Amino acid sequence: MNLHNIVRKAINSVNPDQSITVRVFSGVDNTGTYAVLTYTEKTAIAQVQPMNSEDIQFINNFNSSSIYKAMYIQGNWSGLNRVTENGGDLILWNDKVWYVVSVPEGWNPTAGWTKVLVVAQT
Repeated sequence: MNLHNIVRKAINSVNPDQSITVRVFSGVDNTGTYAVLTYTEKTAIAQVQPMNSEDIQFINNFNSSSIYKAMYIQGNWSGLNRVTENGGDLILWNDKVWYVVSVPEGWNPTAGWTKVLVVAQT
């Protein structure tokens, strides 16, 4: 049973879904004078929320002067997983670039979303 789909309307009445752009790191282009990081851009729907104290425990070297958020992104974003050494992914949201620092939960097979923790880039 997918409980997330059951409470979806209630969640959106309190915190509406938001459109984001995910820049999935796809490699380094070394053909020119300088190495250039390359990304594949994909759009997605996310719930954006402040991080709670449990989320903060997932982050090494937490900097209290930075802005952190938890994003619940619809779909399978396993490419954002640091364990598989896929990293360097960015999210464009709210006129800022957000760096993915952790992927503590992947619920795509059962609930259809992935939780990522992000920090705003200056």
